[in-house]
Amino acid sequence: MTYKDAQIETLLKENQELKSKMEVMITPSDLKEWICDVNGQEFIEQIYGRTTDTDAGGYAIGKFQDMQNRFHSWLSNLDDKHRDILAKAVNNHRIKTEKAIEIMKAKKESK
Repeated sequence: MTYKDAQIETLLKENQELKSKMEVMITPSDLKEWICDVNGQEFIEQIYGRTTDTDAGGYAIGKFQDMQNRFHSWLSNLDDKHRDILAKAVNNHRIKTEKAIEIMKAKKESK
């Protein structure tokens, strides 16, 4: 288990308030996958509802850099609204990934 994995698991286990307030439950592995897959533009659109054009002063892209470099601090500083938004973004990513896997399997089986 990597240090980042341990951070994620510890944070999600210790912070029961975070879990109870999340509208959609996510697993540490779902969160890890989203962190690895999301790029800066997707991040600012999904979490902060902005685009690179509307990110005045680079606030949201700065938050993306915080997420990459100081994940534990970034996650623990999210307010309830953004925690819910994060949970939904991670869950949507998981659903898309599962659908892509199903499509790949179906294509492979049809050959």
